[in-house]
Amino acid sequence: GSLFVYAPGRQAFVTGSLQKKAAVLLGGLSDGLLACPYAPPLAKALEALGYATVQPILRTSYAQFGFGSLDNDVEDLEELFGCEAFRGVEEVFMVGHSTGSQVCAHYARHG
Repeated sequence: GSLFVYAPGRQAFVTGSLQKKAAVLLGGLSDGLLACPYAPPLAKALEALGYATVQPILRTSYAQFGFGSLDNDVEDLEELFGCEAFRGVEEVFMVGHSTGSQVCAHYARHG
């Protein structure tokens, strides 16, 4: 995989080729990159289906939890989806682990 910057001070890790389809994996409370043990095998399985897997660092990632909000995470996701790396991506779905599921739900309601 590789890292890319999607907003000032925020990066994302992508596995596979980010072209038309993307799965965005959002970790749980204070999680960061590759925090979920199933992330690598999930990325491999999704790549076989034509999806790149993207793991963004949000403002609430790692030790920043408690200093941000779900609204901040939605803003971060909007920046991710609008960045240069996502140009040409036509299909996106999100997978949330633990607190990441709350971020997915909040994005679905407010994003």
